[in-house]
Amino acid sequence: AEVFTPTPEVVESTPTLPDTKTPSVTFSSDQLSLCFSYPQGFAQIPDIETVEIMGPELSGTDLRGIFWLELSDAYDRTADVIADQEMTYANGLEVGKWTVTLDGENAVVLDGMPGQDLQRRVYVVHQKTLYILAFMPTRSENPTANDQMESLYAAIVDSWRWSPCSTGE
Repeated sequence: AEVFTPTPEVVESTPTLPDTKTPSVTFSSDQLSLCFSYPQGFAQIPDIETVEIMGPELSGTDLRGIFWLELSDAYDRTADVIADQEMTYANGLEVGKWTVTLDGENAVVLDGMPGQDLQRRVYVVHQKTLYILAFMPTRSENPTANDQMESLYAAIVDSWRWSPCSTGE
């Protein structure tokens, strides 16, 4: 008599992404004049020179959502002027451009900027300092890495505050 052995089902597992409506980890720095929240499950990479937040590892890929912050002198330029100057590095890439407000300051977003992976960069000038918020990967073929980056972007941009930050943040 034949014995029937069922073929095991392949169940794909998608990591649970953090809920951007309730960011739970706060980064605050009076020295950098800012604070923001990012989703639980993401981790700040310890480094004295920069602020970098990285998403949880995704199985089967080395991609994951990443945020880092760059600061420099704005040299009396606006975020709009700086973003237009940065567009010259896009060399034929189709870069999306829109505006957002970070705690009362107008900011310009460029989506699809070149780098290790395509990046979304937010340019904002506050008290003569240029803040560049960089998020990657954007436009990735890996939808989970994209979702992770979008979750991180939404949490940080929606919660961004200039110092002094309230004690509840």
